[in-house]
Amino acid sequence: MEQSVPKIEDSMSSDLKPQGISETISRAYEVDRFRQQGHALIDRLAQHLENCQNRLNPSSYPAPEPESEKAFWSAWLQEHRGNSSGLANAIEQTLIRANQLQDPRYMGHQVAVSMPSQALVGMVTDLLNNGQAIYEMGPSNAALEELLMAEIGEAMGLPAGCGGILCHGGTLGNLVALMAAQRQLGLRQGTDVWTEGIAAAEPVAVLVSDQAHYCVDRAVRTLGWGRDAIFAVETDKQHRMDMADLERKAHMARSEGRILLAVVGSACTTSTGAFDPLASIGQWAKKNKIWFHVDGAHGAPVAFSKRHRHLVQGIEEADSVVMDFHKLCSMPALCTGVFYKEQEKSFLPFLQQAEYLWSNPD
Repeated sequence: MEQSVPKIEDSMSSDLKPQGISETISRAYEVDRFRQQGHALIDRLAQHLENCQNRLNPSSYPAPEPESEKAFWSAWLQEHRGNSSGLANAIEQTLIRANQLQDPRYMGHQVAVSMPSQALVGMVTDLLNNGQAIYEMGPSNAALEELLMAEIGEAMGLPAGCGGILCHGGTLGNLVALMAAQRQLGLRQGTDVWTEGIAAAEPVAVLVSDQAHYCVDRAVRTLGWGRDAIFAVETDKQHRMDMADLERKAHMARSEGRILLAVVGSACTTSTGAFDPLASIGQWAKKNKIWFHVDGAHGAPVAFSKRHRHLVQGIEEADSVVMDFHKLCSMPALCTGVFYKEQEKSFLPFLQQAEYLWSNPD
């Protein structure tokens, strides 16, 4: 027997409807129309999922040449512009032409096969559209982010008191982590580049494996330190950071008059899947009082595996860690966590006063 669903009032009496709203805008917010479209979409997505799992959808490989795909959609837009069935047709074409990640034959490329339930969560968050720029824009989001990042950080091995933030992708996550390192170094030296600019600070050096992802180099350049601030550390036969060369490169950086800003360990490298010796790097960083960052965008989730946990031994010593949930954690792209050993360090990159947000109009 079908359960009855509590009905939410889906219409307003005519005397409560705002005046002067165009028919197009009113139609966009019709509750019954949304309900019908939603049911139809869920049914179609469920069929798509079933077809993928049974290998019934056409293969998405090899992908068309970029110009060919662009030409297809250009023609499609011209044909369906203003068409009442445009949305349904666009969804259908996208399902057919997109990469079929849910197909068992799919081999992961950057993003994971997301859990179907996450698509439902996405519908909820998209409709609510609660931002997180400030607490008042999304109070539940803000509270959950703080609680969950601390819980996940501890599960990864970071100490109690850890925390972090969510951001859009590992490239941005690594940049934000190095911004925190830069801010802490400046405050310790009495020079804050956030307010005074890098011209007021001594040149820095970031030590990183020569197999590391290019986004670390990009982050250092984005911070304004230039390519010479990156010191690429040689790797061993297993493509892991060589500790002897780490010491040599640190000495070289100091001899050039540079202050060591951070050492970055890879867990793991994008090119070879190699995990740097994080425990040794962490001990070295602690001895030299240098910020220890782990780029765990690809491999940090092995910390949750009893079988593979040893690969990230030492991650608990990191001052900051980046983890992409959309790679090994089955979350939709792009969803990255930037974790800090000390939760308050998460405020370092963007700490700023904005009094107008707190002013009392009374």
